[in-house]
Amino acid sequence: MFELPVLAAAGVYTGNMSDMVGSLGTYTEVITMANYANVIGMGAVVPVILRLERRFRGKELLIGCFLALAALSVLCALTTEPLVIVGASFLMGIFKMLALLKMIPVIMFLITPTGDRGKFYSFYYTISIVTSQLVIWGTTGLAYQAEWQAVYFAMAGVLLINALLAVIFMHNKRSGRVISLRDIDWWSMAIFATAFLLLDYVLVFARQQAWFASPSIQGAAVGFVLMTGLFIWRQLTLEKPFLDVRVFRKTPVIHGLILLLSLGVYMGTAAMQTTFTTGVLGYDNYTNAVLYAWMIPGIVIGGVMGAIGFKRGWRLKYFIFGGTSASWSTA
Repeated sequence: MFELPVLAAAGVYTGNMSDMVGSLGTYTEVITMANYANVIGMGAVVPVILRLERRFRGKELLIGCFLALAALSVLCALTTEPLVIVGASFLMGIFKMLALLKMIPVIMFLITPTGDRGKFYSFYYTISIVTSQLVIWGTTGLAYQAEWQAVYFAMAGVLLINALLAVIFMHNKRSGRVISLRDIDWWSMAIFATAFLLLDYVLVFARQQAWFASPSIQGAAVGFVLMTGLFIWRQLTLEKPFLDVRVFRKTPVIHGLILLLSLGVYMGTAAMQTTFTTGVLGYDNYTNAVLYAWMIPGIVIGGVMGAIGFKRGWRLKYFIFGGTSASWSTA
């Protein structure tokens, strides 16, 4: 009950992007930038989550996250300024990741008391991806029947109910000794977020503004490089860095980053389907969302195959090869 609404909450619901663009009278790129800002916020808060968990009670963290997500959802529904949605989406990413990483260890213990990670991954990620598909279908249908703002009000209501349930049922115990937040390098967090928001702007608006012929794109690109360099220099010189960048020299981490980049490209191909179905075939948003929902049976089958494969000790490369092969055969 706590996990699924947090997974669903977002500053931008992709099925309603065209409705938001038309209603706000803005560019599609602005709403796309807000969508990516959510992910940047999620990444920015990860290095400090363990300290926040030791400083506050789990009950305090979850109630605070629920209330913040509800307030930001209402803000997205009421504002007429697209840049406010960008900022709200970034902040929602922070509170969303903070709540998720507080709940995931508990859910992992409930699913696999013995610590079987293969079983947990197969179950948890299946539920997560199915939830995302259902959110696209449900929010698009609600916007189709009413208006895109109704999605945010409905999500805010669910989050407020969760906050009330947390007040009533969660315990008041701490996870360990209380520690101070003074050692957190907030400047590094701000530099990290600024750098990737500038990169977000470049990647989203570059084509619209004739790539590097635009002074704005040039400035944002230079700003990203400078901010990244400043961030790395700061982590290498601080006694207690925000993020230990030395770990990126290790070969397994490099391989993991390459796979993560490939995953981003792989998931980004979903935008091609939307472009084709809405731009070429002329489908409306709700019909397109129904097509997305038809991915759910395949996702469930993939989760079952994952559980069987992990139990039998299949190598990870077989999973990667099988998934990409299925995509190629579909194409």
